[in-house]
Amino acid sequence: MRFASLRAVYDTLSRSFGSVGRDFLIRSGDLRAPALSDLFEDRTLRSIFPLRYRPMNDLIFYQFSRDRVEAGDMKDFLSRFGRYRLPVGRELAGMMDSLALTISGYDDDIREVYAIPEIRTFYRQLWERWPYWLYFCNLETENLMMMVMCCLDSLDAMKVKDQPQVKVSINPLEVVRFISGGFVPMNEMCERAGMSERQIFDRTKAVFEYFDLPFDAEL
Repeated sequence: MRFASLRAVYDTLSRSFGSVGRDFLIRSGDLRAPALSDLFEDRTLRSIFPLRYRPMNDLIFYQFSRDRVEAGDMKDFLSRFGRYRLPVGRELAGMMDSLALTISGYDDDIREVYAIPEIRTFYRQLWERWPYWLYFCNLETENLMMMVMCCLDSLDAMKVKDQPQVKVSINPLEVVRFISGGFVPMNEMCERAGMSERQIFDRTKAVFEYFDLPFDAEL
């Protein structure tokens, strides 16, 4: 699967909002404002996001600052998206696949995100406190994959000759074991949103396909 990168988006938004040292949240719907809509005239941003996310429907960007990550502080995030702060019914249904999470403050670190202990620890803590990733996280970007990789115990990295990047292999069984813990919370959100069995089935299938895992269930 080819993932779109949000790096350019967050770099642009960070410059625009001066977010260094603090969390920020923005909805793509806010880009209708004249000062922000110009961001989506950028060729890089147009190539990253499919049309339905530009800018009429909301894709919610939430960025954790490095200070919050290293302090294990997710109070602001949970005050917005914690279980008892979430809506129900149609409004919650509209939030499926809408969230893109990232972390700022590590741009000068040459290590990959999943190799930075502080980020790995933070995402594991977030999974324990907010296990709704499979419902809310957008499946057309690499963010969810990076988050899950941070939570896996075994990652094998191999340097590719004449390439600056490393090739990482993950154990599919470990991925299955990890995401299996997220389907009950996902189903909880689906039921709270009033979704049909068909819709829940489709989301489950989409999650398996996102991780390149076989899905042979039938409805």
